[in-house]
Amino acid sequence: MKQALRELEERGIVSTRQGRGTFVMDATPLSAELLDANRIPCFSSETRSAGHKPSSIVLLIESVEARAVPKAGQELEVAPNAALVHIERVRLADDKPLSLQNTYLPADKVGGLLTRGLGPEDALQQILQEEFGVVMVAARQTISATSANQHDARHLGVRVGSPLLLVERTCYLGTREPIEYVVDRRLPEFAYVVTLRRNDK
Repeated sequence: MKQALRELEERGIVSTRQGRGTFVMDATPLSAELLDANRIPCFSSETRSAGHKPSSIVLLIESVEARAVPKAGQELEVAPNAALVHIERVRLADDKPLSLQNTYLPADKVGGLLTRGLGPEDALQQILQEEFGVVMVAARQTISATSANQHDARHLGVRVGSPLLLVERTCYLGTREPIEYVVDRRLPEFAYVVTLRRNDK
C-alpha cells in the first residue's frame, strides 16, 4: 500500500500532507469523471460527457449470499443469509480498460437482473430506474489508493503491484435505504473533477 501511494504521489496523482492525509490531485486524464454534488456518479454518462465511448465487458452476473461479501452486506444493511446480485464488469472508454468494477444489489429488489443480463453498452443506473423502478437519490463515495492484484492485472492490462485508485460507493433510495454498493478498482489515469455548488441557505 505504501509503495502504491508513493508511486501515485510521484506521478502527481495524489498528494500526501503531514497531519492531513492523502488527497487526489488533478492529473492529465485518459478520461475524467465529473462529480456533481447533486448527481450520482455514472460511468457511462460521464465518459460520454468527456468525449469518449463507454462500454463494458461483463465478466459475471451471479447471486451470492451477503455473508460471502461481508462489506457489501454491511453497506446494504442486509442479513448474512440475504441474497445479493453481484455484477463484475471491466469498464472501458474507447475500448481501453479503465476499471474493474464489482456491483452488489439486494436480490429482493432487482433479482430480475439475473435473467435479464447486461449488454456491453448497457447503463446499469438507467436499467435499474426504467425497468425496476429503482431511483437512487444519494450516494456516499470514498477514494483511496491501492495496488493491482493478479485479477486486476489480468483484466486491466497492468503489472501486479501497479498503483490503482480504489473507489467505494454506496447509493441510497429516497427512503434512505441503501440499494447499491460498488467497488471500483481504477487506473490512476482516470482523474476526478469535482463540481461544488454554493448553498446560501
